[in-house]
Amino acid sequence: MIIYPTKEEEKLIRNTKAKKEFTPLKQANKFKYEREKNIVEMYNSHVPVKDIQTKLGVSAGLIYTVLNNHKVSKKNNSSKLLKKIGHILDNPETVKNIITDYQFMSLKDLYRKYDIHKNGLYYILDLYEVDRKSSEKEEILSKVDEIIVE
Repeated sequence: MIIYPTKEEEKLIRNTKAKKEFTPLKQANKFKYEREKNIVEMYNSHVPVKDIQTKLGVSAGLIYTVLNNHKVSKKNNSSKLLKKIGHILDNPETVKNIITDYQFMSLKDLYRKYDIHKNGLYYILDLYEVDRKSSEKEEILSKVDEIIVE
């Protein structure tokens, strides 16, 4: 299955003139965990996010992180998130500064400094393949359990 970026993501990739080390994802990552595969398959099968949360025991944020990592087109293509972080994505220097500051600053300070919220920050980090400070995502996704995708 081939998944192409949404129109907004293609525009972002074209408009971003950040240095090579901060290049947005161009293609989907391979599935590292079975749970990631389940999330993508369920979402593509039009299972509501709330149901995916319940069946797989994950948060909505983690679901959208996985979908972003795998370049899955969102059901709501007029993304409110992209509108809210457009002021950041339009400025490659700001993106670079956020990524650099993420390594050293608290999340609360980052939110204030760049006028961004948690989902926006994580969208940018996922888009530029920046590893999270926490390994919580890995722990949740790697849990082995009896989950059946119907």
